[in-house]
Amino acid sequence: MKRIFNLRLEEFLALLFFIPSLLITIKANLYFIEAGMNIPRRYYGGLTRLAVTLALMIAFYYFVKYRPLWKYTWWLREVMPFLFCIAIYTNMHDTIGFVNPHDVHDTLIRIE
Repeated sequence: MKRIFNLRLEEFLALLFFIPSLLITIKANLYFIEAGMNIPRRYYGGLTRLAVTLALMIAFYYFVKYRPLWKYTWWLREVMPFLFCIAIYTNMHDTIGFVNPHDVHDTLIRIE
């Protein structure tokens, strides 16, 4: 059976985790826009970061599927999943406060 989209597991997981990151970031930005509030500084760049990540994912899929200049671009398959994960993590880090505004940092310090 052919693998889904010819992607390896780590590539597929990056795509899978990209979806909730995208949805949460859009929801957070829309919330502040619809409420007539300024978008907090913490959320700046989230949509741009995700747009760039999405464009890179589409280009990456093209390279994986059609392998143009594969002699020179084979290393993309090793590097890009890591870069996707960094972009997704950064975005989730920035927007997690929107999903759960209660900071647990003080609680964790008390537990220690």
